[in-house]
Amino acid sequence: IVISDERGIILWYNEAFIESTSESTLLTLHNAKQLHKEILDHRVTDLTFDGKFYSAYMDCYQFSEQGEMFIFYLFDTTDHHHLKREYNLSRPVVAHLMVDNYDEIFTGLKETERSNLMALIDEAIDQWAQASGGILCHGERERYLFVFENRALAEFERTRFDIMDKIRAMQTPSKLSPTLAIGVGADTGSFAKAEEAARSALDMALSRGGDQAA
Repeated sequence: IVISDERGIILWYNEAFIESTSESTLLTLHNAKQLHKEILDHRVTDLTFDGKFYSAYMDCYQFSEQGEMFIFYLFDTTDHHHLKREYNLSRPVVAHLMVDNYDEIFTGLKETERSNLMALIDEAIDQWAQASGGILCHGERERYLFVFENRALAEFERTRFDIMDKIRAMQTPSKLSPTLAIGVGADTGSFAKAEEAARSALDMALSRGGDQAA
């Protein structure tokens, strides 16, 4: 509990607040607006203070003709915040991958050349997928289904799905570079919807000429 006047100047806080706040922070805490700049303006304020997350509920009392007193009840929501964040990070993301010029690069190749090239592509995609802790399923010929946690998506986006660069850089007997199209389904609420979104995203990437992620 924290109590302040109408200007936010702190008049008192209870023992529980003292125990949950570092000594250095308490020494510099003089105004409730240091908790959140708009804490005096709302009945409920979600805030971050001294490395923790709180929901602050405010009551206002007229204690004299000249002033008001604000009482803030702070509830520590740190565990809930971390649990919610972990839940969001662990949500499944589905990606469909496809060697979009498969027929073009494999036409005319000998069976051994075909097998060797496909093994190289499979190995590169396998290693890339394993680094994220995801699960890669090989589909028909040039297709792959990749399931991973949402926490890995930001890194894939940051590197612009660099697996496409690795596949494109491969040398092939046909002298043509293999290219990869990727469709990603995320933040859809269920695995089935994520898979459907990934399929639609792959169709979009292919309609744009392939060799890209959508």
